[in-house]
Amino acid sequence: MAGFAITAVMPEYRGMGISPLLGVTICHRFQELGVKKVFSYFINEVNEKSCHAVESIGGVGRVLYHAYDKKIEFL
Repeated sequence: MAGFAITAVMPEYRGMGISPLLGVTICHRFQELGVKKVFSYFINEVNEKSCHAVESIGGVGRVLYHAYDKKIEFL
């Protein structure tokens, strides 16, 4: 099993299909290395574009943890 933490596309190149292509390229390289299962994480489940990019190459989303947050209010 292997995985990748973050894939990011610069703002001026977003919406051009680069993110799924990058994901597929990473997965193909892992396959060449004999890896049978790949995971990607650090995708915020409310980021629909990132979720769609991973799902478009066959990824299945799962929320495995809950990170705590606190709203900071400025005076």
